[in-house]
Amino acid sequence: LWRGVFEVVSARERAGISTRSLIPMQTVFARKAPDAAGTRRYKARAVVCGNFQKESPAEGDLFTANVDIASFRLAMSLAATHRWHIGGLDVSTAFLNADLPHASGEVYCTPPPDFVRFGLVPPGEVWRIRKALYGLRVAPRAWAEHRDGALKELKLSVGGATAHLEQSDADPALW
Repeated sequence: LWRGVFEVVSARERAGISTRSLIPMQTVFARKAPDAAGTRRYKARAVVCGNFQKESPAEGDLFTANVDIASFRLAMSLAATHRWHIGGLDVSTAFLNADLPHASGEVYCTPPPDFVRFGLVPPGEVWRIRKALYGLRVAPRAWAEHRDGALKELKLSVGGATAHLEQSDADPALW
């Protein structure tokens, strides 16, 4: 289904899944800050209630590293001194780009009750999660691994030459 985030579990397979292993989901509604024209946007997204998910020894570290402010300031200073081009990016629906690690096993969720109430899914439907959906315990780490792998392979064309990114040894979130 949407971007391969989940697939609907068949009725036959659903019969073999313990209700205790089903993780609930909820809908999160947000009102975004007004844009330059004063227009407000409203967002809704489905998230997993990760607090219901059992811990797994295969999880390892669960965080996504962010650039330390001291590293950022140093990079800005070096860029200004050497007249380097710099850039930043924000990835839309970032976690949904990353596959769940196989070590985390199968993850089954019940869609948000709002989805049933609004007629988007039938009652009793179960989803097998395939991507690092928001709220899953392993989602931040899965995204970090996906992001770092993609940045290592990224090739950029700069003034007719091909360039690549290098990960900082001092701050692995800085490229």
